[in-house]
Amino acid sequence: MKKTLSTFMALVVPMSVVLMAGSAMASNTDDQAVTLDVQAIEELELSAAVILTFNATNLEAFEGPRVSGDYVIGKDDFQITDANSTYSVTTNSPDSQKITAYLDTAITAADLKLYVALASESVTSEGEVELTSVVTAGPATLVTGLKQIADFEQVITYRATATVATPVAPITPVVTFTLIDA
Repeated sequence: MKKTLSTFMALVVPMSVVLMAGSAMASNTDDQAVTLDVQAIEELELSAAVILTFNATNLEAFEGPRVSGDYVIGKDDFQITDANSTYSVTTNSPDSQKITAYLDTAITAADLKLYVALASESVTSEGEVELTSVVTAGPATLVTGLKQIADFEQVITYRATATVATPVAPITPVVTFTLIDA
């Protein structure tokens, strides 16, 4: 009986220790829920401000006269261009979007005009568009077909036209670009 009891104890005691140790120790695996939340991304970023200065050293004379819209461009008309600024656009929207632009205030000199063109390697650019105030004609569409795209450092080209009769005075209209649903 002594031998049976000691054999029984030899088996039961280690089993008790293993069972107690298992209940006191943490499991070596566990689960954790991870939520992946992809939100809408609609970002439009512009580079630095642009200064277009009409002066004797940087004017480009038109080869005229010629008609541009309702305006006859003649030998006394000048233009200046700048293609040193850029824009970047990122959208993950599955719906088509576009970029529009307008001036915060109207250019009061009838013979002073401001145009802008946005280049794009990936989507449709509308080419050069005259900028007006939102009150005058509403926003101008510059780029269309933006859908799940990331375009970086695309060129913005500004062109301004004036005549010898344009008043000598600086103006600083703000151009507002907007990324919106098409």
